[in-house]
Amino acid sequence: MDEHPSEDKQGQPPESPGKRLLGLVYKPAPLVGVFLVCFAALLFLIADLLSTPAGPQGPEKNGPGQILYEEGPGQELDDKVRQTDFALIKALKAAGVDAEDLGLVDVQVRRRQGKTYHFQTIEVPAKGRAQEILNALSEAVAEHVPGALLVPETQTTACLSIDGVPTHRIVLDGGIKARTAPAGPGPVLAVVIDDLGEDAEFGRCLAALEVPVSFSIWPCASQSEKVADIAAAAGREILVHLPMQPKGYPQVKPGPGAVFVDMDAREIGRVVDQDLSRIKGAVGANNHMGSLFTENRPAMRAALSAVNSRGLFFLDSLTTQRSVAGSVARSLGMRFFRRDVFLDNVRDVQAILYQLRKAERLAKKTGSAIAIGHPHPETLAALRIWTGRRDRDVSVAPVSSLDKK
Repeated sequence: MDEHPSEDKQGQPPESPGKRLLGLVYKPAPLVGVFLVCFAALLFLIADLLSTPAGPQGPEKNGPGQILYEEGPGQELDDKVRQTDFALIKALKAAGVDAEDLGLVDVQVRRRQGKTYHFQTIEVPAKGRAQEILNALSEAVAEHVPGALLVPETQTTACLSIDGVPTHRIVLDGGIKARTAPAGPGPVLAVVIDDLGEDAEFGRCLAALEVPVSFSIWPCASQSEKVADIAAAAGREILVHLPMQPKGYPQVKPGPGAVFVDMDAREIGRVVDQDLSRIKGAVGANNHMGSLFTENRPAMRAALSAVNSRGLFFLDSLTTQRSVAGSVARSLGMRFFRRDVFLDNVRDVQAILYQLRKAERLAKKTGSAIAIGHPHPETLAALRIWTGRRDRDVSVAPVSSLDKK
């Protein structure tokens, strides 16, 4: 905004004591004073808006309309396995192979240096193009996954390793039959969607799915009560998504209502109890972020004691392989569960569908599995597709109905 009339810009001094305009005397000084007062008020308003804390209205924003939910992809072996899954799916799509035609023959839970990861046997319909497809897969994993290497074993099989650890076996047109489910009660899969409470419409869409997806609601979200009401009306299980300190803090913030490792036990218990009281009808809780907090035994004991005092179970989202949540929960005698599969670390519908199939395969192999996703449009789209195509030999049920881990 200009401070002086245009004549002054052109080097023409104003008349004194004023300038005549339409027969009246115009004096610029009072107007300049009014402008300065208004400009100062505007600056004060902007400063006040910038200094206003995020408060309890919702999680931290990461750009317009984008909410920062997760800690971000890690570099653990299982994180790289999921990145490799996506690289394989993209390469096969480029080669004209539909991801729906992949045969996820087997999934094994293996351990490496005290950490778990998934070893997968995948059958690919090559249709006489085995060498071409193997070359495409080799180039894709080398480009997108550091340390990944695809080594042919025969003309139709290959072993994929990451940092020297075998993670995938690729079989082209091998005709392998999937292993049958273990004898006994049918396999069960629980699907949990975290970070709910900022979008009531997303909650309504989840509630409308034909499978009983569990709602994990962030306690300080702007629409947490409304989303909890939607879940309860649809008979869906409700969990409280407890914010806990991540390793990336303070660059990565868990949001209001979070607990931190430098809090004493009493303060942790108070904050957790306050979070739990915000979500009515909850039967359990799981951690939001928490890669640092869940590794700290005294901190987790204080947090889980508060959860246990309300008779709730705890689901470890397993944002770190070094989590002590399981051993602490067992020492407290409380029901405890552990996440098996993250659905949407890669936000791609085909990649999410593949992770759902992986979760089904794990359930058939071990009797039960728990998959966790987030309120992304891609996740909802994948769930809608999956509900029509899912393995009907695997039941979908709330977390609380599973046998504890």
